[in-house]
Amino acid sequence: MQTGDVKDHADYAFYVKCFLTILITDAFCVIPFAKIRAEGRPIRFGTIKCLNIFIVVFFNVFFLFLIPMIISHKLPGGNGWQVGTDPNG
Repeated sequence: MQTGDVKDHADYAFYVKCFLTILITDAFCVIPFAKIRAEGRPIRFGTIKCLNIFIVVFFNVFFLFLIPMIISHKLPGGNGWQVGTDPNG
């Protein structure tokens, strides 16, 4: 990192804000799971946690692999995912 480069510091500030937002959101999402565990409902807790894992994996695969594949193969609907392009034209 070069000294005096303001753009780098602004990028780091944005990343720190994103990380804090993710951590705070994750902390709030844990509260309902703690309540379900405290009520002694392991089947419901396990089912919801497994569903949560499958949803997270699906969206990771979707955004990391499927969207780039749709764009690179020019499949229908691929125009709207590219930054800086007009999806109508």
